Amino acid sequence: QQLLKEWEQTQEALKQQISIRHSFKIGISQSVATSIMPALFNIFIPDLSQLDLEISVFNSEKVFDLVKNHEIHFGIIEKPMMSAQTETFSLCKDELVIAGDSERDLFFIRENDSGVGYYTQLYLKEQNKFPKHIVKINSNDVIVAHLKAGLGTSLISKRFVNSELPYQVLGEKYQRKFLGVSFLNEEDYFIKDLIQKIKNFSNIEKSLF
Repeated sequence: QQLLKEWEQTQEALKQQISIRHSFKIGISQSVATSIMPALFNIFIPDLSQLDLEISVFNSEKVFDLVKNHEIHFGIIEKPMMSAQTETFSLCKDELVIAGDSERDLFFIRENDSGVGYYTQLYLKEQNKFPKHIVKINSNDVIVAHLKAGLGTSLISKRFVNSELPYQVLGEKYQRKFLGVSFLNEEDYFIKDLIQKIKNFSNIEKSLF
């Protein structure tokens, strides 16, 4: 009888623990996934016992649409997008550079609707000599691997550049901002508090540039 009572108490405690957990769905773009997100994740660690945290990678337009429709709670995008249903705020700065072997007449690009797509088109239009070969790859990690192998060049975030990879700075025109986006009428106060913590993080990150 005593064991049964203890088991019931344990089950009730588990139910209560589960009931106070908050779903928190985040959508991020590829550039953010491996550069910004690991630093941002530290914000969530103290609250993991109360969170059902889910992080998914999409392009910026998809992330924005998911937040706008309240299918996810928070997103990080690479280009300015706004709606009546969302709040968009500056998260941190980013700089795009030309990286890779400039002797190769081969240029790797992301898909057209990616966050870096606009800047890639701008860069190619500005060049006197158009690359002989253009290859489209829908993954930053794959592009960087090809650059490290000395196969060509690409316009990528400076955050992906290391000592293995030669690069060329392009100036202010190719500096951009990563933007946070949240659902404007979020009713869950726990989620609202998390998003405020993200905004506080953005203020710290901005001070580093």
